[in-house]
This record gives sequence, structure tokens and C-alpha cells, in this order.
Amino acid sequence: MFRLPFQTHRRSWRQRITWLAILLLALVLTTSLDRALAAEKVITTGAAQLEARLEIAPASAVPGETVQVTAIIHNWGDLPAPADQFQLVVADAATGRIVPEALSTAVELLDNQRVSSEAVVIPAGADYRFTTTVQVAAEATEPVELRLEGVNRPVSAFGLIWLRGEEPITVAAPEATPDEGVGGWAPRPSEPVPSLFSGAATYSFPFETPPARAGIGPNLALSYDSRTSDGVIQYVDSNKYGEGWSLSGIPAIVRNNVHYCWGGNYQWLCAGDVNLFDMAEDFTLNLNGSFDLKKTATNGCGTDCDLFEADNQPGMRLEHYRTTDYWIVRTADGNIYRFGYYEDSQQILYRARHVNNDPKKFAVYKWSLDRLVDPHSNEMIILYADDEASGADACLNGSCREVDHWPVTIRYNNTIANPDRQNASHWKAEVNFSWQSVGNTV
Repeated sequence: MFRLPFQTHRRSWRQRITWLAILLLALVLTTSLDRALAAEKVITTGAAQLEARLEIAPASAVPGETVQVTAIIHNWGDLPAPADQFQLVVADAATGRIVPEALSTAVELLDNQRVSSEAVVIPAGADYRFTTTVQVAAEATEPVELRLEGVNRPVSAFGLIWLRGEEPITVAAPEATPDEGVGGWAPRPSEPVPSLFSGAATYSFPFETPPARAGIGPNLALSYDSRTSDGVIQYVDSNKYGEGWSLSGIPAIVRNNVHYCWGGNYQWLCAGDVNLFDMAEDFTLNLNGSFDLKKTATNGCGTDCDLFEADNQPGMRLEHYRTTDYWIVRTADGNIYRFGYYEDSQQILYRARHVNNDPKKFAVYKWSLDRLVDPHSNEMIILYADDEASGADACLNGSCREVDHWPVTIRYNNTIANPDRQNASHWKAEVNFSWQSVGNTV
């Protein structure tokens, strides 16, 4: 989270004792609530999120030839999934099938056979391989080029096979009570956990979102860390989620160590080394972890594009397009992440000092993910909004720095290739954020 460096102060001992008392009361209330909910009825709310990659070899076969079909099943869910509870179901958005008609026996076999007859459990985030053999239909009149989703590969063919659960996975949820009204749903956030080292209280509230095809969807949680509240005295030094709170699950590239260039001057911003008065190219990628970035080649991906690498991520390629100022990140699994392509997905700083005296005086602090697409054209897009600062220090001639930046709408499970991010009919799943201002009681 970006913090504009305003003057700070340490809370008095009375304020800290008051805050500790509030925290202890919250712990007691949360523990009592959790015990009450644990006694409620357990209901079924969903199923595991599994996906498989289909491999067929050889890529060309004659009538009657035996073909090996392998499904590599990946568990995208947070819980382990018993493999013997699932059956393979062949499906394709365009044609309704992946395996060619000459391999109709493969469709029948895979569609009616359990993944495993053993008591195999697929851990969260793990893979499981299932292999079988089939024959090309004898009535085929010529050699068959095995194609999946219209792609013909020289050695093997790849495609998606969706898994249908015979039994849903159950999770605990409270039974409806008169006080809860229609719906009978109540949140079950995790209990606050104090750090024995720093004394900070941390808290996480995961959001349940519609299932995502092939795992291309959001994984969001609202998190609290009491350490981020220390020294905060002004609204512009907080964020949209409230003091100490943040939203996790939105990847971004951020500019490191943004600070005022000179002490006592709250107008000009620099970044990088505090002893150099410049908006330095010092970046961090937050994507399934946090990675420092290093430029490896100027114009390495075009005349207006610099190549970067991420620490300890040799399979990741990062491209920074300078003029339009956005990033493309390509990962080893074939996914393409785009950051800051639209202005709404950039958090922009004003009166940023550049050594070349750039007349715009702008610099991007944060490039947030605005589009994710996998090799099978499954997409997710994110729309954003921002807050601007006010006052003579942060603004000049109608331009102001952006001090906050947050998602407004997340769309995924696209119904067509190359969907319009602004057209809701091109998407089957959508997450919208609504906001309500409340008083700061701390």
C-alpha cells in the first residue's frame, strides 16, 4: 500500500490501552459467535474446482490404431478432493466436444469411467495423472489428425476436460434464524490472530465468488493488520477499505520507495534511492508472491519496450511498454497478465520529478491487473476507480495526485473470444464492489 509521507505521531498510552481493550472485546465476541455458529446445521454450498489437461499421442493415427489418452488433473480448490468421486466429461465451448469424431470410443470411455478406482486424494494445488488407451474408429477412411480446440500439434494434442463431481463437497454454514432475515447466510471470518513477535493483530475475511472456468477468476479476501495503523493521522494516508484494512488477491506492479524529494516540501515526489532526486525505475511485482524486478534489455521486445526479469522466476517474461506505460507478464503456464493498460488501472502520482525534466510531471505508482487470459482464451478483466488528493501541495493547475485506487467490477467466464470489458453480456460471472462511508471510531 502506498503511503504519502505526512507528519506522524505515536499514540499516547491511553489511546493504546483503549485500542487493546477494544481488540480483546472483539476477540471475546468473535470466539463466542464462532462457537454458536459451529452448532448450527451443516449445508451443502458447492463443489471442488478441478480441471484437467488432455494429452493425446500420437498426433496422427490410422483407422484401428491404438491411441494413448492422458488427463492431467489439477485441483484449483482450497481443499483436497477424492479422485474417485469424479468422472471426466468431454466438453468444448465451440463444438461441444474436444476429442475428434474418429475417437468417439474415447469419448464414451472417458465419459463413463471413473478417474480412479483407488482411494486417491488430490491435495489442494496438486496434479493427478490418469492414462488410458483407445482405438481410432475402424470405419475411418483415412489417417486422423487429432485436433483439440482447433489446434494441431506435431507430437501431442492438448485441450481442457472438465470434471463433474458425483458428490458435492460440504462446508459449514449457519441455519437461518429470524434475526438473519431471508437467505439465512452469515459470514464466518477467521478469528483475529495476534503476532507473538510484533504484537500486531491480523484478521482475514475471504470472499466467496462464483466459480471460475479453468481457474481464471478472482481469489479475494479482506485483511486487517493493526501495524498499518501506527502513525496514521490523516484520511489521505489510509485507503478505501478503512484504517488497517486491505484487499488481497489483486495482482499489481508497484514503484518502490516513493517519497518526498526534499524534507518539508510536500509537492515533489521521487522514488528509489532517497539520496537521488528522481523517479527511478525500481519496481516490485505482486503476483502469487512478491518479486523485485530488474531490467535486462532496452528495446528487448520492440523499439518502445523494455524487458525485465523477476527474482528467482526464470519462466516469467515481463515487458514494459514505455510510451503507453503498461506491462505484459507472461508465465510458464501460458497465462498472460496485463497491468495498467487503461488509465483507470493506473494509480498516478503528480509532480513527480524526472531527471529529464518531463513536462507532464506525472509518474505511475501502481499498475494494477486489468486483464488475464490463459492459452484457451479464458479471460478475466478488472475495472477500477480512484480518489484524488486536494490542496496546494498535491495539486497544480487542475492536476492532482491519486492517493487511493480500488477495483469496481471484476468480470470473468467470458462467453465469446475477445470480449468487450465494458459489455456485461460477454461475461457469465461478475463481482461488483459497493462502498458506504462510515465514521472512523478508532
